[in-house]
Amino acid sequence: MPKGAKSWLSFRAGIFLGVFFLAVGWVSYTDHVWEDYFITYRASKNLAEGNGLTYTVGERVHSFTSPLGVLLPAAAYWIGGGESDRSALWVFRIMGALALALAVMIAAMAARRTLGERAGSVAAFFGVVLAVDAKMLDFATNGMETPYLLIGFAWLLWTLAARPPRYVFHLGGAWALLMWSRPDSFIYIAAMGLGALLVGGPDGGWQGRIRYLQVMVRAAGVTTILYSPWLLWAGWYYGTPVPNTVTAKSLFPHEHSLWERALMVPEKLFENSAVLQATFTPAYAPLLSWPAWALSASTVLAVITMALWLVPWLKWQARVASFISFAG
Repeated sequence: MPKGAKSWLSFRAGIFLGVFFLAVGWVSYTDHVWEDYFITYRASKNLAEGNGLTYTVGERVHSFTSPLGVLLPAAAYWIGGGESDRSALWVFRIMGALALALAVMIAAMAARRTLGERAGSVAAFFGVVLAVDAKMLDFATNGMETPYLLIGFAWLLWTLAARPPRYVFHLGGAWALLMWSRPDSFIYIAAMGLGALLVGGPDGGWQGRIRYLQVMVRAAGVTTILYSPWLLWAGWYYGTPVPNTVTAKSLFPHEHSLWERALMVPEKLFENSAVLQATFTPAYAPLLSWPAWALSASTVLAVITMALWLVPWLKWQARVASFISFAG
């Protein structure tokens, strides 16, 4: 094996192991559990015990949002021997730590492919920044589906950067993983597609846009094949594939239509900057008396991140990633 390839392999292994042990150390110290995990886990436990995938035995209610977020805790309960809820939680935490480590490693690989072979130090820095993000560490180990969503995003970014053989299958697979992690991921998928068309994709020009649109249509077919089993099963079992968590939230009254609210986004971003302040700070930092300079720095970085898609001389992959951030 060439020296450079061996060094890059060691680098990836170092990132994976480093992030894994960091995540395990984090959750060992904090012992934090997401409160909604227990709601989802009740359905997971019922499934593992043969009582069906529902919150209350005998009532088919779609009480969770994420397919993976409910199926993997059921697997964790089974792997843990069904002895205790605590054992199942820790198995799921280890799963999450492994998934986060894989996501950060793939994201670092995407950064290296985007920036070039000599950008190993930049990719390493990028990996470290992701590894120490408090929200990612917490959400990956406190019972949420976040780490699997992050693998989907990292896989997507790597696919855009590397343009590997069977590109359509990689793109469709990444989209499918996003959907299995969060059904509302179609928003991010649509943002990725629109962003690629806006910036011109890998080839630029209208012909390049048309070619890339054809690629995305084929990838959408792959995604449909991979995600349709869940849609069909959930539609049969619950009567609808739409989670009850989504249906319940739709009951909240809104003063404006969806289109009107979309047009208000730029204004609302700066009227209520909590989202921008929280982007690069720990969860709930704006509510916990964090120093003003840290919140201001996060706001500035978030605005820059969301605006990079407007810079024409940047690499198209970076611009698409920026547009996903802006749309999300």
